[in-house]
Amino acid sequence: MRRALIATLEQFFSEADREEGDRLEWDDGVVTVHRLPTSITASIRDGGAEHQVFIDTGLMESAGKVRVHCTCGRGKRPCPHVWAALLAAERHDTGALLGSSGEAEAPPDPPWRSILAKVEQRVATEPAAPRPAETAPSVIRRIDWIIDLGRSVADKQLSLVIRQRQLRRDGTWGKPAAVDLDLLARSRDAQPDDARIAEILNRWFRGNPYEGGYGYYGWSGSRNPRWTAIVPEQLLDVVLPLLGRTGRCALSVTQDHHPDDAKPVRVDERAHRLHVRAEADEAARKWRIEASLRADEDRAGEDGAPGSLETALMWLGPAWVLLEDRFARIAPSDAPWVQSLFRQPPMHVPFSDRDELIGRLAGMPELPRLELPDTLRWDRQTGTPSPRLEVESRPSRNNLLARIWFDYGERRRRADSPLNGWYDATLGARIEADIAAENSLLEQVRESVGTEFLSDFPPPDADFEIKPTRLAHVVSELRKKGWSIEANGKPLRRSGNLTISVRSSVDWFDLDAMVDYEGKAVRLPTLLEALQRGRNTIVLDDGTLGVVPEEWLRKYADWGRVAENKDGVLRFKASQALLLDALLASEASVDVDAKYDEIRRRMSEFRGIEAATPGKAFRGALRPYQGDGLGWLKFLEEFRLGGCLADDMGLGKTVQVLAHLASRSKSTEEHKPSLIVVPKTIVFNWIEEAERFAPKLRFANYTGLERAALRDRLGEFDVVVTTYGTMRRDIVELQKTPFDYVILDESQAIKNANALASKATRLLRADHRLAMTGTPIENHLGELWSLFEFLNPGLLGRSGAFETAVRNPQPDDETVRFLSKALGPYILRRTKHQVLKELPEKTEQTIYCDLLPKDRKYYNELRDYFRAGLESAIEDQGLNRSKIQVLEALLRLRQAACHSGLIDAKRINEPSAKIEALLEQVAATIEQGSKALVFSQFTSLLSIVKTHLDRLGIPYEYLDGRTRDRKAKVHRFQTEADCRLFLISLKAGGVGLNLTAADYVFILDPWWNPAAEAQAIDRAHRIGQTQRVFAYRLIARDTVEEKVVQLQESKRGLAEAIIRADNGMMRDLTADDLRLLLG
Repeated sequence: MRRALIATLEQFFSEADREEGDRLEWDDGVVTVHRLPTSITASIRDGGAEHQVFIDTGLMESAGKVRVHCTCGRGKRPCPHVWAALLAAERHDTGALLGSSGEAEAPPDPPWRSILAKVEQRVATEPAAPRPAETAPSVIRRIDWIIDLGRSVADKQLSLVIRQRQLRRDGTWGKPAAVDLDLLARSRDAQPDDARIAEILNRWFRGNPYEGGYGYYGWSGSRNPRWTAIVPEQLLDVVLPLLGRTGRCALSVTQDHHPDDAKPVRVDERAHRLHVRAEADEAARKWRIEASLRADEDRAGEDGAPGSLETALMWLGPAWVLLEDRFARIAPSDAPWVQSLFRQPPMHVPFSDRDELIGRLAGMPELPRLELPDTLRWDRQTGTPSPRLEVESRPSRNNLLARIWFDYGERRRRADSPLNGWYDATLGARIEADIAAENSLLEQVRESVGTEFLSDFPPPDADFEIKPTRLAHVVSELRKKGWSIEANGKPLRRSGNLTISVRSSVDWFDLDAMVDYEGKAVRLPTLLEALQRGRNTIVLDDGTLGVVPEEWLRKYADWGRVAENKDGVLRFKASQALLLDALLASEASVDVDAKYDEIRRRMSEFRGIEAATPGKAFRGALRPYQGDGLGWLKFLEEFRLGGCLADDMGLGKTVQVLAHLASRSKSTEEHKPSLIVVPKTIVFNWIEEAERFAPKLRFANYTGLERAALRDRLGEFDVVVTTYGTMRRDIVELQKTPFDYVILDESQAIKNANALASKATRLLRADHRLAMTGTPIENHLGELWSLFEFLNPGLLGRSGAFETAVRNPQPDDETVRFLSKALGPYILRRTKHQVLKELPEKTEQTIYCDLLPKDRKYYNELRDYFRAGLESAIEDQGLNRSKIQVLEALLRLRQAACHSGLIDAKRINEPSAKIEALLEQVAATIEQGSKALVFSQFTSLLSIVKTHLDRLGIPYEYLDGRTRDRKAKVHRFQTEADCRLFLISLKAGGVGLNLTAADYVFILDPWWNPAAEAQAIDRAHRIGQTQRVFAYRLIARDTVEEKVVQLQESKRGLAEAIIRADNGMMRDLTADDLRLLLG
């Protein structure tokens, strides 16, 4: 039966509001509720919000009116929250101190399961910790400190009303008067304890103006007077002992808070422990369980009577609770229990729930003091932990998240879990975690993970983070020590030994490599593919995961790059036998078949390359290093390998090849011609050198219109010389002829694998293939694939795989190491410094020119114009799509740095700082009787130089891409004393010319590729040179030319780690490079 208040007010609530209020009260939505004689205050949690309810019943008996207010938005109108507060007030009567109306019905059995569940939750998520208490000052002055219980409950903070009374002459106290807290703190005649309390509260709220204090807002929304104050939770440990020592702290339940009507309250600073007592009610077949607070120690004059939680008035946080007659300090370990049992009537637990009750109690990490009958007691045992590591990858994090668990049979606990025990119904005992053993296991993790064990900011659900590169090591170490490891919910296995076998066929070798994962075998290509995709694990046949050590990608990625994956078996071509042997050299055990074993035996018996002597058909003598080169060519021939003779320019590559061809002409049973493909500019050079050193070789000049007559007669010759352009056009006819050798001179001509000339060379049929170049790499490492696909098809694997390895303009050390290993046997590279000690010294210097004022102004205007335009274009389109604009800008700036007339034809006759510097140097060169080469990539700049030389009457020769009679021009410069200068286009004359008559070289403008400049200089600095060579680069100061030189120097070393070549710039130009150039 409902009480009078609910029955009276029910008519004012809609059915929907009553149903919602019933739900809120049933689902523990009522956080707190307090009932005073004329009012009810409550806090109601609804969804994510908490609402304050105030119900004024003061006019109910006299006028039949009840006033309500709720902060939910309905204001003074009835709502579900007010209904829930009414239900809670009637169900949980405040007790004798606050008064009640009507007769209470016997409350139903409380939900003991939910109460204990709250204890478990609070223990796991909010473990209480003792807070240090300040030393309380002594109390002197008498001031009445009145606790406003209604407001305290509503605000969930201790609310004080400060009253002062004057002593009358008759010895009685006068009428209470308000006292200002701020004035009290500063009063000279205040008793020390009263002043201290006021000072503490004042200081707190001056430093924390938004924490509440005496400036908070009440129900009416008006500001409270300064004679009230709220004591925040942070100050309870300081203020409550002071209030207790005054002896003037009291609890008010009236509206005027008169001290005489207030009930004195003391402050008991002793730690109170929660005592839980269970008694069996045999008739009802239940246990009655009730809780009380008792002080830990008795002191003289202190009341040691238990304090009932059922009738407690206010929960003040984890350290204090307000009982009916005192503030009691709570032992920290009991705080979760006290909070959960606060204002709860005794629990009644059926005998049938015994095992569940014991299990709940025995599983708590901290228990209050229990008084239990024998039927509810349990034993204690220490469990043995089995360690488990869980690893998880998340897209938002670079590292792997790791969690540590300890398994105790079917129970699992986190390493930092406060729940350190549980009840085992089968054993009838509480199983306690072995913390010492767990700490030892944690140390194993620290040792395995190393310094990365502790992460700076691991997410809340992780214990630490592991770098992916460390996963394989951690798994291997912990698995050895008995740990179970999971990744993303699946068991993780460590990798074992790698077994390798090689089987041979006619044209290939099959390498089968298997990795053992604790009884599960996986082929190596599967692992490499996972690593290349950024994965550290693979799924095994049984659904478990295998860890793939990241170092395998560095160690074995080379195999996948150069071999073809045939259903998990790596297939190497026959031409890769030498490479395969090098890759397997570091493996301890390899199972091979008889054929491959024979190949390995021949390689192991090979005692190195020995110098060779040319045959009688060769006229002349070879230098020692050239004899070594001839021996290397014979080595390639013996093992049927293609190779690249990459000696420095000027060391006689042509002579070495002619010596080898001369020995081949009589050694083969079946006569086949050899084909030499060369740039157009050096056809005559090959024919002249052959006539000089190998006159018995029958040479055919397969160029020009006359070549048609030779197509059917190529087999009559020993050597056929042609150009790249002719070879490309006549590839259909040339591929019909089987050649002994196909030799590419200046083989950088096929650096682009997709160019028609490159594709045509791969169609030529030959027993042997050879390339000759001083710069096997001009711009980027990808050019090597094109070269070696001609020399040894398939050696570097599929183009896509190799391109991936070298796409970065600055490849990692492992890529460089792999290329060095893979290409070492196939490339012979000697420098002049190494082998040609008698070659005269070469001196390289830079001559800086300052632009003339008019040219400087013109250059700066161009630079600013292009910089503004490029910034806009790059912002809109990106750098890659703006490359045409970039190239245009850089070209114009380089031209302006040389001569303004290269851009503006009207200024072609104006003076130029660079031309003046060149003419000054040329005059000095001629005066001392020397000859000089002048290189430029701009033929228009060379034309300007020609004009000046003509005006000065200085004889010269000139060569560019349109020059026909190159041989005659070179002969005149080399032999005629009056011809002191040779003006040469860098592109047309940078290769194949022997110009040793010159001992001075002038490079008018820097090129992106420093190798092109080196080739130009080596036209003079080569075999046959008897004079010291001086090379000068003319650079316009504070222009793009200076920045080009900086880029050359900063990016020079990459290819030298492989073949000591060079690195071009334009293909890999970055935004930072562009800013440097336009700066």
